[in-house]
Amino acid sequence: MPTELRWIQAPAVTGFYLAGLADETPIADRPLWQALSGPTRELRRACAALNLDFQRLVEHLIFYAADVPAHPLPPEALNHLTTAALSKAAGPEGATLAAALEPRVAAVVEALAAARPKLAEELELRSRPLAEQWEARGPGLLKQLARLTEPQALVPRAIVLPVYPLTGGGGRALPAYNTAVIEVVLANPRAELPEVTRLAWLLATLNSDRERYRAALADPRRVLPLAMVPAVLAAAAEVELARCEPASVQLAIGHWRLDENRPDEMAETLTAWWQTYLETRPSWTLALAALEQMIA
Repeated sequence: MPTELRWIQAPAVTGFYLAGLADETPIADRPLWQALSGPTRELRRACAALNLDFQRLVEHLIFYAADVPAHPLPPEALNHLTTAALSKAAGPEGATLAAALEPRVAAVVEALAAARPKLAEELELRSRPLAEQWEARGPGLLKQLARLTEPQALVPRAIVLPVYPLTGGGGRALPAYNTAVIEVVLANPRAELPEVTRLAWLLATLNSDRERYRAALADPRRVLPLAMVPAVLAAAAEVELARCEPASVQLAIGHWRLDENRPDEMAETLTAWWQTYLETRPSWTLALAALEQMIA
């Protein structure tokens, strides 16, 4: 069965998603970036001073922010969010760090509310086209993806968190929470790669922390996202959404922002690996292990 999705609009998620973007990420909405860059830097600095993994904290902040649709967050919700995220990021010591970090977390939320006071309404408006496109094409795409890989490659249920399109099209997978964060654009930035395919790819990477793949791979969080590029494009080709060829694989590597220094070489490697997989059809885990050796 295709993955069952639950869409949640929560404005604060956008703030923490922005905070987690790499410094070199191209930003489409410069005013919003500038409004949040100061609070984001302060949150990073506070995490560094406390020896906290910033990106790990951001993942937890994103997930727990989805529980509260209010914009801005009320104080009690902010306290719960900070404490819950820190308990995951820092373990038993998290509660003792909440007092130091809560003002930094609050500053991000407040800056976002000041810059985009009607963000809740914007997200509702922007989410509708993608949700409708997904309803029409997504289940069929995932059905083909499961057929081409293996049924266990897809999680049975997932959460989708729409965020404001800060970069003009982007997203982030949170495997620990079976959650995909996706920027909701009103039109596909690249006609060759509809945003439905990006969402399918994000969903296809949510199993990277499962024991099945951790046992077979040294670094499933790198291998699975790469493997799912040609797999998703091949599935998309089956439903006439995209093409699966070296040029489209290379485009996806860049457009979906996989951190690869030589996307042209990686596209050739992935295309050759995928073709061999289709011709020989080993188990999916063996195929992933082979790809890991090729890109080592």
